[in-house]
Amino acid sequence: MLRPKILIQRRKTLDKNLHYRYYKVHSQPTLNLNDMPFINTEAQLCRFIFDNFGVGRYRVHGFVKGHSGFWTLWLGDITNQGFTFDNRKIGESGDVLKLKKELEEVQDEEEKKWIKEEIELEKKVKRVTKFGFSPYLISSGRRGNFVYWEDCGYGI
Repeated sequence: MLRPKILIQRRKTLDKNLHYRYYKVHSQPTLNLNDMPFINTEAQLCRFIFDNFGVGRYRVHGFVKGHSGFWTLWLGDITNQGFTFDNRKIGESGDVLKLKKELEEVQDEEEKKWIKEEIELEKKVKRVTKFGFSPYLISSGRRGNFVYWEDCGYGI
């Protein structure tokens, strides 16, 4: 299986924690996971980032030939004790928000019922976007929870 190329970015806070940006942390435009056979799990990827770039909040984008665009392969915090892979936050689409606003303005009960059905249908037909490292890396199994290096076999 062809593994993705990755772009590692570190979050830098600007203006007294009000604004932030992500900046790439290495000189190469991307790193190829096919050239890194020692990275097979999420923990190994996080340890590679920790050993080479240090503590911080990171975003890792993935690119694979044959797929359009890129996706967020990994997003989270890396500390001296371990790492946390963030849970994905799914927001409502603009269409759902428009329908909810329209629902508040409508007086007719039959039209309200029709708009509620449209909202439910729109929620079911969510736009699918890729987030995560599956099937390219093995998960730690604890998305959203802190994972200690000792639990992964890395003692510091």
